[in-house]
Amino acid sequence: MSPLLKWPGGKTDHPGIIPAIGVVTGAYREPFVGAGGSLLAVLAAGCATVAVCSDANRDLIAMHNEARHRPRELYAAVLDLLPRTGPDYYALRARWNSGGVVNVPEPLVGLERAAAMVALNRSCFNGLFRVNRHGDLNAAWGHNPAPFVPTVEQFIVTSEALACVTFRAEPWQDALARANAGDTVYLDPPYLELREGSDFAGYMPGGFGLAEHEALAAACWAASTRGVRVLLSN
Repeated sequence: MSPLLKWPGGKTDHPGIIPAIGVVTGAYREPFVGAGGSLLAVLAAGCATVAVCSDANRDLIAMHNEARHRPRELYAAVLDLLPRTGPDYYALRARWNSGGVVNVPEPLVGLERAAAMVALNRSCFNGLFRVNRHGDLNAAWGHNPAPFVPTVEQFIVTSEALACVTFRAEPWQDALARANAGDTVYLDPPYLELREGSDFAGYMPGGFGLAEHEALAAACWAASTRGVRVLLSN
């Protein structure tokens, strides 16, 4: 199964993920679920039967929940919104950046906002869903008049796979604190920028710098001391 979103840095095809995770005895948890590529790989391999996945990006979690519960409706809404020209893309991006405020003309809310996330992600430049410090999407149009969208069958298969998953919109600190002894937690945080232009932390305002990585390392160590199995990649 492939994720419904394009997401730079995803570990869908990384050969070491499944052997490293193995069979999960407790709950499988991902505090940085992103597009869900690793999650889908774990579920397809039969590593886990119960999963709790989260992300600080509330729109991302809302999209996953719509994909889980209403795959056909989400697919149809994506096709309705999919931009095929630059003006169409920037018009949809402007609606997205309104934040779904009810007094803004044509607000994007609920299923339509989840579909807009997929449509914008699939039609923007290289799938780079990046926001500025105000939280507004600033990715440019990808100049593709026929953006690729997964088939309705892929939406349905994804929905069926996610039946055992609970999604939460919350910071990684809260997600990691929920982990119990016997659970397996896989963390794939935003990359630390090692050279200018390699920042992968821009899908949420505020970024994810060295201080956040140090705090994450300390929290992982603390979780392991209470019996949580922790795996982290970067």
